[in-house]
Amino acid sequence: MDKIKYAVRSYKRHKTIKNKTLSFLNHNNIPKKQIYIFVGENEIDIYKQELGTEYNIVNGGSKGTAYCDNKITEYFDEDEKIVLMDDDIKESYELFMREGKEKNPRNDKRLLPSNLRLLDFQLFIKDGFDLLESYNLTLFGMYPVCNSYFMKNTKPIELDLNFIIGRISGYLNKKDIIIKDDCREDYERTILHFKNTGGVIRFNHTCCEADTYIGAGGLAEQRTNEKMEHSVNYMLITYPDIVSRKKCKSKYPEIRLKKLKTKICS
Repeated sequence: MDKIKYAVRSYKRHKTIKNKTLSFLNHNNIPKKQIYIFVGENEIDIYKQELGTEYNIVNGGSKGTAYCDNKITEYFDEDEKIVLMDDDIKESYELFMREGKEKNPRNDKRLLPSNLRLLDFQLFIKDGFDLLESYNLTLFGMYPVCNSYFMKNTKPIELDLNFIIGRISGYLNKKDIIIKDDCREDYERTILHFKNTGGVIRFNHTCCEADTYIGAGGLAEQRTNEKMEHSVNYMLITYPDIVSRKKCKSKYPEIRLKKLKTKICS
């Protein structure tokens, strides 16, 4: 576990990352020396002043999420174990269906989401990398929403082509994985890892809570309707056999991945 690197992407959020993702990692006993914070090239001093010198604060560039992701790939060695994280993670959970009228527990006086309990984060990360090695795969992640109603109807673990959300995901660093889409970098990462290895691992009974589109900085400043539509068109043209347009109530145009089956025996 001491060889795992935690790469956190952050943009104009030196206070947010301190109060959320870094607080979350500290609560889960992740050593600061294993945490690498990739920030805009003009923000390095601001982050150092706010967070101190114990963290590794690295130039992630100021050219968008895809550029930052590729800087992370470039920074670390081939096959290093990386946990990629957003800067606004609040908590992680696992499915725990309660019987009868048993109430959800509270955490710091806050009621947990329905039928979810706190996740042993370090154990989850260990299990993820262990399974990658077992199946000779390179990417794992969580269920994309914290909703026990949907989660309970899924297999605990799947190796098929399922969307691996970028809030928290683990992977073996691969220099040939180059991300080009700023708005759907996690979709593109999922596709590229699946195409390379024939599978990705999703733990359908785990999830994390984050403030992705809340507050200044971060993705909220990048994902306009125009950029999201451009992203849809890029994904449809680049991966026509995998991506389709999704009809939903989102204020942004959305996509879905076709359910491709893995050929790996699980």
